Formats: sequence, structure tokens, C-alpha cells
Amino acid sequence: MELFVDRTGHHILANAGDEYAGRIHGVYARTITRLKESSMSLQTDDTGIIQVILERFEKQRLPRMIEIKQRLDQGEKLNEFELEYLSKAVHDARALLPFLERHPEYESLLSRVFHYYKIISDEALDNEEKN
Repeated sequence: MELFVDRTGHHILANAGDEYAGRIHGVYARTITRLKESSMSLQTDDTGIIQVILERFEKQRLPRMIEIKQRLDQGEKLNEFELEYLSKAVHDARALLPFLERHPEYESLLSRVFHYYKIISDEALDNEEKN
């Protein structure tokens, strides 16, 4: 997996090996563009929060979730640390739901992230049941 910036300034996730993760990243790139274009109209507190959340998502959450998904695709089971990580990622994403009331423009990104977490959770359960 590789993260690079294209000519338009969007961060692109290459070699992710997962089509859905690529689509999430596409929504993420559009969200970043909208944030840059509209940051003057957001409440000051929200601008900083949004930037931190999106940066953490790009640099930590999505790459880690893709790694976990790739292991699951190979039929592996999640270990205790991965289960805890997935649980914390879902908990953190749920904590953002009240934020969507003020900023519905992020709903598409968050709903795709939740769906990706569900895909991973379902596959983890399937792998557990098989072994």
C-alpha cells in the first residue's frame, strides 16, 4: 500500500488491494477538497477537529483497516489486539455522529467508513466460524 499526492493535491491510496477502501479514499479526497474550500465558513473549533480527525483517518485508521482486511481475505482470524483496534475504531466513529448534525457534508464519508467496518467485522466472524 502506498499513499501519494496527485497533481490536484489529493492524497491517493495506491495498491490498497481493496476496491471498497479505494472508494472510501475517493470520498475522503473529495471531503478534504471541500474542507479546504469551505474552512473559512466553518466554526473555528470544528475546523481544527475536522482536520485532526481526517488526518488520523488517512494516516492511521484506513491503512490499518486495509491491513486487517487483507489478512481476513487470506482466511486468517483476528488476534486480540486487532479486535480491540476494530472495537475502538467503531467506538470513535460513533462518537462523531452528533458532529454530523452540524456538518452533514461528512455523512457520506462516515457512512462508507461504517460500512467498511461492517464488512471487516462480518468477514472476521466468518473466519472465526470456519476455524
